Amino acid sequence: MEKVGTQSNVTHSCPRCNSPVRCDISLGKQACWCFNVQSKGLELNDVCMCKNCLNKA
Repeated sequence: MEKVGTQSNVTHSCPRCNSPVRCDISLGKQACWCFNVQSKGLELNDVCMCKNCLNKA
């Protein structure tokens, strides 16, 4: 996963809109904020999208 910018909370860019995204799993946590967002068609191997795109999915 490619790191984006120098912000410590940003781990990658959203694959849909290119906005900065923080993946808590990539930061070493047991769970991520995106686990609470229901989205259809998102598979486990996909890169997390930003909150706005996940909510639209």
